[in-house]
Amino acid sequence: LLFFIGISLYFLTSDNKASKTAVNLMMAVCSVLLIALVINSFNNDMLEDYILSRLERSSSGGIEGYNRNTKAFEISYNQLEDQGALVFGIDPEKYANSDYSFNNSSYKNFIMQDGYVGIALLFLAAFLYLRTYYSKRGLGFFLLLIFSFIQRPYFLWEIQSFTYLCALTCYAHFGTNAGLERFKREKQKRK
Repeated sequence: LLFFIGISLYFLTSDNKASKTAVNLMMAVCSVLLIALVINSFNNDMLEDYILSRLERSSSGGIEGYNRNTKAFEISYNQLEDQGALVFGIDPEKYANSDYSFNNSSYKNFIMQDGYVGIALLFLAAFLYLRTYYSKRGLGFFLLLIFSFIQRPYFLWEIQSFTYLCALTCYAHFGTNAGLERFKREKQKRK
């Protein structure tokens, strides 16, 4: 899902015309489907077991593959939320000594650790950096980051945060039109 969102945002934020963007999106979807068919021809159960079975409806009413948090974590999270203890998050020692981080990975883990204030500050910082180094492609990357954060709250890992910071800087300075505009300005100065 993140791959399709990322490809879609990439093509939508590129400077291509709408028709060319639509063709590129269709080619990307067809390529993924072709790869899936080739894999399925070698192993019939692979797609069924690892992808399609996770999209089925579960007995609890949700999606079968949404297993980012254990039931014990969900109960604790809901109790803390009802008590209003998630505004600033819980004590780091309490979080470290509990089993909250074991077999749990979603935005709720980040909220439990750093609270609603922490998540607001994190997205404010990411948004302000986007605003400082704005580009259409950077906006697409910011939206992809939001979707990724819902699944895995790893933005504070250096590999994700450095990628975001460097990509936005490069998109702003060396983006699809930035280099061309700089070249035109230099050419005008020479004349």
